[in-house]
Amino acid sequence: MTSQANKMTMRSATLPLLSALSVLGLAACSGAKQEIKPTPVVQAPVQVRETTAEEHQYAGVEALKANDLAKAKQELSKALAKDAKLLIANYDLGFIAQAEGDLETAAGRYRAVLEVAPDHEATILNLGMVYRDQQKYEEGIALYEKAVEQRPFDVNYLNNLAVLYRLAKRFDEATETVRKLLSRTKDNPDAYKNLALIAYDQNKLSLAAFVAGNAVKLDEKDPGVYNNLGLVYMKQGERRLALAQFKKAVALDADFAPGHANIGAMALSYRDYETAAASFEKVVKLDPTNANA
Repeated sequence: MTSQANKMTMRSATLPLLSALSVLGLAACSGAKQEIKPTPVVQAPVQVRETTAEEHQYAGVEALKANDLAKAKQELSKALAKDAKLLIANYDLGFIAQAEGDLETAAGRYRAVLEVAPDHEATILNLGMVYRDQQKYEEGIALYEKAVEQRPFDVNYLNNLAVLYRLAKRFDEATETVRKLLSRTKDNPDAYKNLALIAYDQNKLSLAAFVAGNAVKLDEKDPGVYNNLGLVYMKQGERRLALAQFKKAVALDADFAPGHANIGAMALSYRDYETAAASFEKVVKLDPTNANA
């Protein structure tokens, strides 16, 4: 906030001088020196303005942008102490908790957001993924099914719903959800990744390899498609081909935790403990919720 200074012109004030006679006369009348006591000055108490909830929230958002998570949590928590229903503060604290692997706190924050904004897409998607990581698949399915009722062809909702159907071993519903998605967007690589994993989980390896190959063609820069293809090769016993795919995945994205996890698992099976340890250390750093690492 910028402030402007006021220019004030100072004028000298001329006080009338008392004549020497008047002063002498006053002294003669009093007969003694007068003691002049200063008038006490009473200062008004300084009013300190209290920081608002919105100001704490703004400070927290700025700290999060600067990746200062400690300050972000402190400011956002102060904001919620003043107003528990602030959407951004709850969402950002949920996001931080999820990234740190504190899934219970993350879920609570996201639910608080949905109480205020039931259709907030990012919160619905993230909460569903928290339920996935907590293995609360049915809760996640219920959340996404409700979202799909409102937006039947939302790409993100359908893809995430298919993930949870697959993990809950509801393969027919998972397949149907992906087909519904592909009926509208035939070139969605996430849909093919999901379809490949659905086939993989049912041990339909030829179909899984075919679908995963299509996913690679659709998005050659997506590490997930190579990771999925590597999983198929692993199950087919093609270990060298599998390792090559996992290495492609992490070459495209050094922060792709599943690729590092699979490289670590393969290294462990070869008794290459140094590579395994290095890979698992990366996984723990990138994905604190990964219990296998």
